[in-house]
Amino acid sequence: MTVDLSPAALGLPAFITSNSDTNWDGIFEVHAGLWGDWHADFSATYGHDRACGECQSNLLDPGALQYYVDTGVINPLSTAPLTSAQLSDILGRNLQINKMSLQDDVLKFNGTVFDLPAGPLKAAIGVEHMRSTEKVINGASRTDEAAYGIYESAALPPVGFEGIGCTSPLPCPPRTQPDEFAYDNIEGRSRKSNSGFVEFYIPAVSAEQHIPLVRSLTFDVADRYDHYDGVGGRSDPKISFKWALSRDFQLQGTWGKSFVAPNLVQSDPFVFSYKAFVGYMPNLTGNSAISGSIPGLVNVGLIGGNKQNLKPETANTWSLSADITPHAVPGLKLSGTYYHVSYKDLILGVSSFPAGLLSAQGYATYKAYIHPVHNPSECSATNQVYDPALMPYVKAVGIYGIVTPAQLCQINVWVDQRGTNVGSMTENGADFNGRYDFTAAGSAWVFDFDATKVISERLGLTPTQPKISILGSMLNGGLVPWRGRASVTWIKGAVNATISGNYVGTYQNDSPLFGKPNSTVSSWTTFDFNFGVYLGDLSSSVPDWLSNSSVSLHVNNIFDRNPPVVLTASGAAFDGNNANIFGRMISLNFSYRGL
Repeated sequence: MTVDLSPAALGLPAFITSNSDTNWDGIFEVHAGLWGDWHADFSATYGHDRACGECQSNLLDPGALQYYVDTGVINPLSTAPLTSAQLSDILGRNLQINKMSLQDDVLKFNGTVFDLPAGPLKAAIGVEHMRSTEKVINGASRTDEAAYGIYESAALPPVGFEGIGCTSPLPCPPRTQPDEFAYDNIEGRSRKSNSGFVEFYIPAVSAEQHIPLVRSLTFDVADRYDHYDGVGGRSDPKISFKWALSRDFQLQGTWGKSFVAPNLVQSDPFVFSYKAFVGYMPNLTGNSAISGSIPGLVNVGLIGGNKQNLKPETANTWSLSADITPHAVPGLKLSGTYYHVSYKDLILGVSSFPAGLLSAQGYATYKAYIHPVHNPSECSATNQVYDPALMPYVKAVGIYGIVTPAQLCQINVWVDQRGTNVGSMTENGADFNGRYDFTAAGSAWVFDFDATKVISERLGLTPTQPKISILGSMLNGGLVPWRGRASVTWIKGAVNATISGNYVGTYQNDSPLFGKPNSTVSSWTTFDFNFGVYLGDLSSSVPDWLSNSSVSLHVNNIFDRNPPVVLTASGAAFDGNNANIFGRMISLNFSYRGL
């Protein structure tokens, strides 16, 4: 017998989503002249954002429905619609609210230090103080009825983390009634950082010195020190040069180091983390230490999301570029840049599941994140004696999902997908840019294009593992080898119009549906259109208060092109990293700037 418990059969109302986003920011600036050409600049910026990512009502609580079916309150065989009282027993709400704020204060001094034969040597020196905060509020209507095997609440904080998350007097777990609303997580953190920086602009050769093949040569030498609370500090130098061989041709080069501390979200599992139990997964690892009660199948404990104790990301970067601006063709500029970046301790969510279990190659790649478990035979829901290899999973924070004690005893392997500092990554490629400006028949025209070719991208998932190529690999979050954008803009007086084309090249779906071969994801080309009017230039009769305002119409994806279909083992039908399902989007914008 088949029982239909679909929303239509139950007579459920449509659920309501109201995902609002409110933000504001303010900037205060002071500029002061000092001596000579030296001056001081101070800016204070403060911004705040409150977003409701998932504010929903009239949501079906499956656990409540199951409970009322089990207790006989709801008859699944009845064809009569549910009463309003029954609907109120199984419908609830879900809230996921995020609040973020940023305070940034910068004081900078700059001016000429002394004169060189090629021009003035200039310096800039300054300090910066930054304070960022974030708060996450998550709550939902859920059901916990142990007698009926229904567990919907997130797990309580592990030992050592008590008091973090939801706290009284707000309605917090444990839930005592079916479909009861409670806040599963309320978490807030803040961090301060202090920085100091210095930069020197050094002119080595000028055109007036008439040196062959050196129309001009300048250097820029800088250093910046950043210190983050709870993370530490580091100094990052940067050196660059510009060498103009003639009026038409210039070379540029840069070398530098960088340091990025993990942001408050990345290092806070109480913002987002989850645990899940996945039963009877195929085990094709080839490792005999991973086994279950049924040959070829294993029960998996999965953990993902954010992770504590992350280290800063660091990088060494260098690039070399050439610019061509032929004076015989005014308005034309062509540029090409070769770049190389070497990352260390890059923070990535590791795509270890299910790929790490579905082939020997996948297991070899993700072995460091796959942990065999052999629980003792006496392990049970009431006798919680686990294999020590499982304890890091048991003690880890997972605010979403719940794995019951009985399921913990059944786990044969646990897999870590949390964001973590991977060993290293290198990337090199080339950027190409072109722009041509000209006027014709009283109108200005601009032709513009940008293209990026990633030549190599190699990732080492652990400090000891050799790097593997991830270029064009969807499984490993690799970059698309080719992408570009080209546009044509027409400007006449107060009116402008732009049409743009966007191209994302082909790459590999190497996380296909189980049993299916890897496939090539087709390229995706879309076109956008923009039409704008600057009101102040439209007519002399425009009021002064509108003189700095504009109106614009934007149409993204004019032809409503669907993204390529990408069917993956995780259940996705498209690749949200390189495409979207929004289709044609039309927006009308009004921009106002005060007098």
